[in-house]
Amino acid sequence: MPTNIVTIKNQADQSIFAFNSENVGNSFWTKPQSTTTTNGLWISWHQDQPLVLVTPRGASFVWDNNWEIHGQFEGASNEIIFLRGSENGVGGDIAVTVASSGEITMVKA
Repeated sequence: MPTNIVTIKNQADQSIFAFNSENVGNSFWTKPQSTTTTNGLWISWHQDQPLVLVTPRGASFVWDNNWEIHGQFEGASNEIIFLRGSENGVGGDIAVTVASSGEITMVKA
């Protein structure tokens, strides 16, 4: 079962952009201080075709690897694990929050 982002809550003072490299037509903007409901923005299983979330911190590349949602901000040397399958039941619907700093958190929706 794919993992789909169903909402993005933007707490930042600038717009953020979600770019779906596997389905460019499923990309969109979220205005500052607002929440966008998506039509199931899926997270790719291919690290070479990630979902890109552009936040005030910069571009974060997000992908599914073995039922864990990984990400890495452009220029950073470390990967972030946003969700672990064993802890959060990766697969299905998730909600994303972008803090005013541009940091990203994900939870089951």
